[in-house]
Amino acid sequence: MSEQPADDPRPPREARWDGAAYQRLRQIAHGFFRGLPESQTLQATALVHEAYVKLAEHDLDGLTDHAHFVSLGARTMRQVLVDHFRRNGALKRGGDRTKVTLKDVPFATTTSPEDLLALDTAVDTLTQLNPRGATVVELKFFCGLTTEEIASQLGVSTASVEREWRRVERGCAHGSTRISRRMRGDPSVDPQFAELMELFDACCDAPPDERAARVADARARSPQLARRLQEMLAADDQPLFLDDARGAAQYLPGLAEQRVGGRWRLRDRLGAGSGGEVWSAEDAETGEVVAVKLIHPGLVDDPLQVARFRREFATMARLSHDGCLRLIAEGVVGEGVPLLDPGRRYLVTELVTGGDLSRLALAPAEEILPVLVQLLAALDHLHEQGVVHRDLKPSNVLLTGEHPPRPKLADFGVVKLAAPQGTDLTGDGSLLGTVDYLSPEQVRGEALDARSDLYAFGCLVHTLWTGRPPFEGPVVTRLWHRARANPPRLAERAPHAPAGLCALTDTLLARDREQRPSSAREVAERLNRVLAELPARKEEGPANVLFPSGLVGRDALLDRLTSRCARVRSERSPASVGLVGQAGVGKSTVSRTLLRRLEAEGWGVHVAPAMPLGAAPPFWPIPALIQRLAGRDSAEPETRPPDASERPREGSRRAARRLAEQLVASLGAETKPRCVLFEDAHAASRATLGVLHDAHAIAKERGIECVLLVTSRLQASEALSRLPELELHELPPLRAHESLQLAERLLGASQGSLSRSFVEGWLPEIAGNPLLLRAALQNLLDHGALWREDGVWDVRDDATLGDAVSDVLDRRLDGLSETSIEVLTVAAAIGERFDAGLLEDVVGSRARAEEALREGVRRAVLVREDESAQADGATHRFEHARLNERLVARVEGDALADLHDAIGEAWLARGAGTTRLAHHFGRGRDGERAARHLLAAAEEAGRAHDHAVRAQHLAALLARAEEPGVAQVAALPAIREDYADALAISGDHDAALEELRAMERAEIAPVTRARLLRKRGLVHLRTSAPAAGIEALRGSLALLEGAPPRTRLGRLIRLAWDAVHALVRRFFRGRGDGGRLEERALVNRELALVYRWVDLYDAAGHLARFSRLAQQLAPRHYRVDADAMLSMLFALQSFPGVGARFQRSARELATATGDLEGLARLTVIQGACELMLDDSDACLRRLDEGVALSRQTGDRMLVAFALSARAWARGIVGHIPDARAEFEEAEHEAMECGALWLATDAKCGRGITAVVMGRFDETRELAESVLTADLRLTFPIFEELAIEALAAVALLEGRYADATAGFERAHSILEKHRLRDGWGWLLPMSRVEALCSLADAAGQDAVPDLVRRLQRITPTFGRMDRLPLYVGCGEIARGVVDARRGRGARALRRLEKGNARRLSDRHSHVDTWVQVRSALERLRLGEDPDRVGERLDAIDQDYAARGLPGMQQWLAAMRGHLLA
Repeated sequence: MSEQPADDPRPPREARWDGAAYQRLRQIAHGFFRGLPESQTLQATALVHEAYVKLAEHDLDGLTDHAHFVSLGARTMRQVLVDHFRRNGALKRGGDRTKVTLKDVPFATTTSPEDLLALDTAVDTLTQLNPRGATVVELKFFCGLTTEEIASQLGVSTASVEREWRRVERGCAHGSTRISRRMRGDPSVDPQFAELMELFDACCDAPPDERAARVADARARSPQLARRLQEMLAADDQPLFLDDARGAAQYLPGLAEQRVGGRWRLRDRLGAGSGGEVWSAEDAETGEVVAVKLIHPGLVDDPLQVARFRREFATMARLSHDGCLRLIAEGVVGEGVPLLDPGRRYLVTELVTGGDLSRLALAPAEEILPVLVQLLAALDHLHEQGVVHRDLKPSNVLLTGEHPPRPKLADFGVVKLAAPQGTDLTGDGSLLGTVDYLSPEQVRGEALDARSDLYAFGCLVHTLWTGRPPFEGPVVTRLWHRARANPPRLAERAPHAPAGLCALTDTLLARDREQRPSSAREVAERLNRVLAELPARKEEGPANVLFPSGLVGRDALLDRLTSRCARVRSERSPASVGLVGQAGVGKSTVSRTLLRRLEAEGWGVHVAPAMPLGAAPPFWPIPALIQRLAGRDSAEPETRPPDASERPREGSRRAARRLAEQLVASLGAETKPRCVLFEDAHAASRATLGVLHDAHAIAKERGIECVLLVTSRLQASEALSRLPELELHELPPLRAHESLQLAERLLGASQGSLSRSFVEGWLPEIAGNPLLLRAALQNLLDHGALWREDGVWDVRDDATLGDAVSDVLDRRLDGLSETSIEVLTVAAAIGERFDAGLLEDVVGSRARAEEALREGVRRAVLVREDESAQADGATHRFEHARLNERLVARVEGDALADLHDAIGEAWLARGAGTTRLAHHFGRGRDGERAARHLLAAAEEAGRAHDHAVRAQHLAALLARAEEPGVAQVAALPAIREDYADALAISGDHDAALEELRAMERAEIAPVTRARLLRKRGLVHLRTSAPAAGIEALRGSLALLEGAPPRTRLGRLIRLAWDAVHALVRRFFRGRGDGGRLEERALVNRELALVYRWVDLYDAAGHLARFSRLAQQLAPRHYRVDADAMLSMLFALQSFPGVGARFQRSARELATATGDLEGLARLTVIQGACELMLDDSDACLRRLDEGVALSRQTGDRMLVAFALSARAWARGIVGHIPDARAEFEEAEHEAMECGALWLATDAKCGRGITAVVMGRFDETRELAESVLTADLRLTFPIFEELAIEALAAVALLEGRYADATAGFERAHSILEKHRLRDGWGWLLPMSRVEALCSLADAAGQDAVPDLVRRLQRITPTFGRMDRLPLYVGCGEIARGVVDARRGRGARALRRLEKGNARRLSDRHSHVDTWVQVRSALERLRLGEDPDRVGERLDAIDQDYAARGLPGMQQWLAAMRGHLLA
């Protein structure tokens, strides 16, 4: 130590170490040792001496008095003691600390090693928060100084010391809510700090009146300032409870033990900015050191700042590039965190310890350029996501601590999203960013795009090479120059910089953004060329990184999709668009790019939750999507259990219709159009696809502007066929030049820089698959097999591609640690998509699970799910389905069963639904438990009418039928029958038939055998073998009733008997024979329905028996069906009054019983009856109602029947184009449920409408397909309709002899099969037309027996006249006969009478025939041609207006014949 100057007024240095000071230090040392174990080897005296030795090593000239010396000595002893305890491991985290009280003494009189060390750590942390408060704590507790001595040491008043001490105590006791604001405050980042503390100090000692006045004045200036001031004052007035060192050891450690989110323990503050502060923190569960960014307490209530903070989280959550700072968690600070306000938002990210990019300033180019290339890759990913950073600068580019460093792009608080919903958070007139890196357009307040970030990148490059920004001077000058002047050239300031870099930087700093590069990828390519020319890099490859590639080879497709969506807005109608292709071909990339385009144009875009692997809840993901769109708590469908006696119906019944209604209502809730993306439709159930189909139909009816965008594997054509409205767009593999372009983009390579061996040898093996190409390139880079030398990329000779994706994926798995493999195998057993929390529960260690998840993401095995895909709780998914499969394949036998049991237990503890429990317990060891959960899941799926899922669960249950305990849970014969029902309804007809036949071979009761035969018959009716179905139904009936009468008389007697019985039973119900009676009723009902297309007399017989039996059964919905079918029968037999009475009865019953299916069928029948009554408006209203009710039932057979009925009605009333469209829809619905005969019915109707529309070739094709099919043998009506359609073509083409023969053949079929009274109402008019046209065209001699043949047809018109629809037709027919017999006057009277009985303004098929035939006969009888011509011209114009060129062609030909 130096000598003390002679003029130094202080006591001699030796005098400072006097007895009083020594005794004071010994007292402090003894205070330290009180409460310590006696085994401590360090004694008080030794501690004092050790402290003096350390003091002697320093210059003590700065000491002013004894108190100063004692405080320094006490601090030194504290450090010696702390070091001693730490070396001996005295500190144990957590400790059993309890809160005690100690009187106010000058220094600590008792403590423990744990308390002392905790207090030491707390004071260190407090020093960062509030230096003066930390000094007061240290001097009071550790040094034992009095308040006056502390004030002297600090040069402040004793009042200030006491106030500071109170603040510290309040901060510890009420750290999260009260006076700790002073400790949390920082004048550099809190704009209110200085003013707040000045007001607080003034109010502390002020009288109450003055204090109130100051608070009121503060409130007038800033309500937020006044609120903070009042909180501090209120806390200052509260009584203290922290009085002792042990209490400080309990509460002050909270400063070092602050746990954000209950998990991340704050350590050191790393820095602060205008919006918040950043701390390093330790993950209490994993030990990982992370970074925690906290919004500043003064900005908690600032909505703009909070929105920016949330925007930063949202932006980071959507980024998945290794060059962007990794987000770990986000949240809000809750109550009880010392020194942290509740409500402060925080972000937890990875901690990057290598400093920021500024540390590479003036470094060699070979060190800087690889980092910049990787930075550009991250920036390009940012721009691909539609994000502009707006604050790119060296301090926002962090560097990892490894060598060479990797950049991490950070600070996304002021980003700008390209889409309209990305609200600008800059505030009015404010300018965000850093002045030295602002682009000219930012300064001018113009719209920003990716090129603004590229300008900032140019500034960054300039700064790194020159050590200073492009523009210097005052802020205003720099802003002016940035907007108006050209920056200095880099070559002038840094002559050593590579020439290519200088040219690139000058281009990046162009004031006009149009002169800058268009993308970060383009800049990276140019930087790679600069890097390749560096002498030190000639033999080295570039940075091991792939660039975002964007779309390659899909621009034309994307333009078509965008144009199609634009038509949705212009046409005000929905569209269903499908993207199909092999896995990895780019369906997701195209669809997500389209969504971003639409979002930028003002659309609302939504992504439905992904289809999970394995069993899914019924109708997934429709309910979750509805919940998201409509903002409701639940979107679960309401369903009722199906009646066991009902015949099988399509899986998506009433619940499906309700879901479709809810989905459309949600889509139409906003004025802007919406687009919803459904990915992986190949994994969707039939019921889900049915909902989408119904939703499209409903949206079309309501004019909702929406697009349902569906992606699917190419092989899923059968699934997509259930969406006939789907406009399919196939994504083929990339062509050779497109694959080459994609590879160049991914590598950031220039055109022509890939070697010939790579282009010709490797790219063809990739087979144009973008996913495989990306994976293969990354794999080659990772293993050093892809190299660049002299600017040319090449592949090592010994590198092999292996089995394409499989090889790449296996390499990814092989790169995982053994622990990660074990954890991710559990995840794979959970499913392709899984929840990290559930994984932690199964693994039993959060640390192990999180480490495996991090490694999985890092190794591209896993992908974090974004917010739009988390409706089902999934947080991660496997990057490729094969990764999931390969991991599961590594576990075999009992080990896999045990794993599923563990997963099931975890789901059970979480209260999961039956589907998930069944999926896992069904694969576990316990057969009884598996059966119980599988049965529950099957029942749930059945209630939701999702029978495909129901069949899966029942199949799994039957597969374990022989295991112990299964038979006690489920009655296996009934389960097998339910399984067959589910298979049939879900469309797997072959499997259903196999199950039913297997059950029939067993020893069973006759009633059971009859039931199985009936079900087999219904399945056959849904296939291409309806004859087998009818035969099975007959066999079932024979088992129940015996052989039917063989003769026609016997059948008539039985029909009469059944009819009388039915009427009697309506009033006197008898007792039936239980199940046998019900089976008889059901079989007769099915035969009555199907025989409508086979033999109307047999149909009437089965209907009468069904009606009789229905009166004896308890379920009244059978009577609804019976009365509805009888009403149709009597209507077809020209007894509309009787039919109306049955309709009223059926409607009353359906309404009373809530039978929706019966009501739907009845309403369709009523519509047909209204048609017979010639009330077309009422008819179409009824049929519209019937179609809507049918859709609500979800029974596609019923929907097909209703649509077909409405189509026939529209055709008869003259709405031909509409009829044709509905026939197409009916045909699709029938094919969906497998009812080929119903589809053929619609096909025949389509052929007949095509005739009058002039599409003769289409009619021929459809008719030939019917006539060459075996179905016509079972259903003769289809042969008749096909022949009638071909005859109509011949008539309109002028081949009248062929037409006449064809219509006569059709008539003979109706007569032979007794179908005339139900199907032959329009045929007589066609027969008359063909005969008259033949006679008029070829002459009377061509049909010598014309009158006799016409007279044979006339009686049919007599029966037709009983129906209002055909009123007048008989008079016209008789008038034609009279005209051909030469009775002109009588013929004219009949023609006039027939016309008078028709309404003049109608355009139905009947009305048009009456008008045309009447006019042609008048022309033939010599009436004024001009007058008749006017009528025919009007008819021709009507044909043209309704789009019926075929009828125009025929009419023109007939006029020509008669006028010739």
